[in-house]
Amino acid sequence: MEHLLAVDVGGTKTDLALYDAGLGCRNPLWQETLPSQDYATFTELLHRFLDGKQVQLKGACLGVAGPVQGNRVKLTNLPWEIVGSEIEAEFGIDQVSIINDLVAIAHSIPFLSDDDLVVLKGGNVVSGGARGVVAPGTGLGIAFSVWDGSQYIVNPSEGGHAGFSPADEIELELLRFMFSRSEEPVSFESLCSGMGFPAIYRFLIEQGHFGEPYWLAAELASGGDVTPVIVQAADTISSSRPGVRKETLTNYVNWLSKLEEIADSFKGVGKSYVIQAGREIRVMVEPDNISDAEAEELAMQVSQKIQSEMEYPGQIKVTTIREIRFTEYAK
Repeated sequence: MEHLLAVDVGGTKTDLALYDAGLGCRNPLWQETLPSQDYATFTELLHRFLDGKQVQLKGACLGVAGPVQGNRVKLTNLPWEIVGSEIEAEFGIDQVSIINDLVAIAHSIPFLSDDDLVVLKGGNVVSGGARGVVAPGTGLGIAFSVWDGSQYIVNPSEGGHAGFSPADEIELELLRFMFSRSEEPVSFESLCSGMGFPAIYRFLIEQGHFGEPYWLAAELASGGDVTPVIVQAADTISSSRPGVRKETLTNYVNWLSKLEEIADSFKGVGKSYVIQAGREIRVMVEPDNISDAEAEELAMQVSQKIQSEMEYPGQIKVTTIREIRFTEYAK
């Protein structure tokens, strides 16, 4: 029996799987995830995985987080250097191919089924269109593929190291904050990855965008890697908000309807709209029946009724809008 080895080497963890070449890529014989930083070298980690397994490796493919040149790579976020010929010699593998981990993902796209995918934002697939792959992890990996008329050609990229480009005022504040902490260039990877979480968290706290719970401050101060602490806290806090969990979808829709029902119950309201995932409600009043002063008072009345009849995390902004339009046509 000929065996194939597939490895995804990341800065935090390494996924390994052994396959029978005749059974296909969806039926691994063994698979395991090992913490990368627990091993001084990749060969040490691979010995650990293969220990006790009687296999004859015909080939191996390593997807590695870093730029690959000449079938060798120095990892971006680990002090490892992996050389294909050295792995072949040490483990008796006929052929070892080292490719960028995002290149590996891009090559997998034609083999993915609907069960392998989760749609974040729907769209229309364009035949022969370019494909991009972005993978936030320990770092920020990026690859792309283009159609050459007969097949897709996959290209590696170090686009994660491109300079961060603010798109609004808050992001511009974030860029200034990063410059104040270090003279190093601010890349997308320095923010949109595990390494960026602590910086973004400190920015939001220090700039007053939200308050820091005392229990979280104490846990962060206890030492160790703060990124998993921040991620877990964010998941815990966000899970209590309406609409975050799939199982609360029905309750979320009912919650939005209740907000609009409260606003619509007041005399002189034409229509109300809940926006910002339920964090704001805009109330359109009938200008012939409600004065400016009454519209201002209505905002207070709606907010008070919401407070008395509903439960919700944080706060809900109530905005009343009284608008008069005059229209003429040029003929």
